[in-house]
Amino acid sequence: YRANEKLRLALSAIHIIFDMFSEQKPWHLPATKVSLSGSYNLADKILVSADLFFNGNTYARTMDDLNPVKLDSWVDASLGAEYRYSKILSVFVKLNNLGFSRYYIWNGYPTERFNGLAGISYAF
Repeated sequence: YRANEKLRLALSAIHIIFDMFSEQKPWHLPATKVSLSGSYNLADKILVSADLFFNGNTYARTMDDLNPVKLDSWVDASLGAEYRYSKILSVFVKLNNLGFSRYYIWNGYPTERFNGLAGISYAF
C-alpha cells in the first residue's frame, strides 16, 4: 500500500504445504512466513521504518536422521531511521530484534538477542 510519497506499507504472507518424496522433513523451511513493513518519509529529510517478521516452526536434520529437531517459531521486530543531510550525505541507524529474543534459524546457531547498526552514507 502506498498512500503517497510519504507513507508505504507492505504485508506479505506465505503458507506452503510441503509434499515430501525423498526427505523426511522440509529442512529449515517454515510452512508459514509473515512480514509487515512500513516506512514514513518526513519532508525528504527524515525517513523512519519499522519491520515485523514471523517464521513458523522448522525442522533441523540430525546426524542419525531418525529424530529431527523441531526449531520453534519466532517473531522479530526492527526499527530504523535515516537523516538525509543532502542528496549525497546521510546518517542512519537500524535496531534489530527489539524483543531481545534468542531464536534459531539454523540448529545450534542462535541469533543475537539485540543488534544495531549505525553509519554514514556518502554517494559519489
